[in-house]
Amino acid sequence: MTRLGRIPFTTLLLAAVVFLVITAQEYSEISAEDWPFFLSSRVILSLSMIPFAFYLKKHPFSTWANASVCGLMLLYTLLGHYYRPLYNACFIQLLYIYAFLFFTTRREFLIISFSKTAIYIWFYLYTYETVKYAHGSETKADFIATVLVAQIVAIVIHSFFTAERGLREAAHERFGLVGRHASNIVHDIKSSINIPFLYLSEAKESLSKKDYAQTQNHLLQLEASLKQMEKTVFDLNQLSKLSDNQNQKFKISEVLADTMDLLKKRLLNVDVIITGDSEIEANRGLATSVFLNLFLNSLDSFRRRKVDNPKIEIQIIKLKCSKKIIFTDNGGGFSQDNLKALRQGKTLDKAESNSGIGLFLIQENMRALKSKVKFENCETGARVEINIG
Repeated sequence: MTRLGRIPFTTLLLAAVVFLVITAQEYSEISAEDWPFFLSSRVILSLSMIPFAFYLKKHPFSTWANASVCGLMLLYTLLGHYYRPLYNACFIQLLYIYAFLFFTTRREFLIISFSKTAIYIWFYLYTYETVKYAHGSETKADFIATVLVAQIVAIVIHSFFTAERGLREAAHERFGLVGRHASNIVHDIKSSINIPFLYLSEAKESLSKKDYAQTQNHLLQLEASLKQMEKTVFDLNQLSKLSDNQNQKFKISEVLADTMDLLKKRLLNVDVIITGDSEIEANRGLATSVFLNLFLNSLDSFRRRKVDNPKIEIQIIKLKCSKKIIFTDNGGGFSQDNLKALRQGKTLDKAESNSGIGLFLIQENMRALKSKVKFENCETGARVEINIG
């Protein structure tokens, strides 16, 4: 559970309880013929809050989940408005609750909340002559003005309080990730920076003694050490990518080409097949980091399992409203422990996944790109499915 996830989680569970209690209290004010429909509808709407509470606990910034919750609140209000007087007070209360305690971008909140308000005003006007309550002295203009003023106040609340708080929390999580990544890099640098010089000195000494077998052994160890330092350079590159927040339009094939260029030497004996292409608008640095980690994970699997004919296949599929990228290899796949760790959002065992943070970084980066990623095994190895949009 993220720190922000606790807020909508608690709010929705409490709302479900409060809605049921209010429904029970309204028994005496609903006619006998209307009560069965009113009760069943209210119970369904109240209980529907619970699965969204658990989903928003882990994904507080989910657009579809937040929009769905807003829709449930609207249906709850419309139902009450039809059967009981003065339900605009409930509408305003729920609007402020949504503005304070649910996390969407300013643009998303503007669209979702204005849609909710427009539907509520339309429903009020449409049922004005048929609703089963007395209008009293309130005019249509009074009602609409009250609701619109509440909408404007909710926008101000969300813009200057909720959206800013959500951005700060997201930035805190992101830079916390950068800090963890940086600490791993510092540890790798400290442990490996002097090793190449040591092996080089040993190689020179054995060469002066014409002990060529020992010289070759030292050179092999030197090569392994340099490869480790090369990996550290890749990690540093990813760290710089994480600090880049600029969105731009680019083709997925261009990012793949950049990534493969970085890994040119290590991909010499790997058969890489890329089919399809599509243009997206996103953070190019994060996208590069995602593909770099995918390639590094496959290369590490090839090395550990000593795969004879390593192969990586990337399919880029352009759908009607989204893009799908399927990344597969023949490196043997993920271990069940690693798949479990990925589902729980944890870093992996270093013995199984190189630095232990690469695939975790993919998850974090995809969340920053507002996209979804799924890790699984296929017949030959690992399969990673990315959905953008």
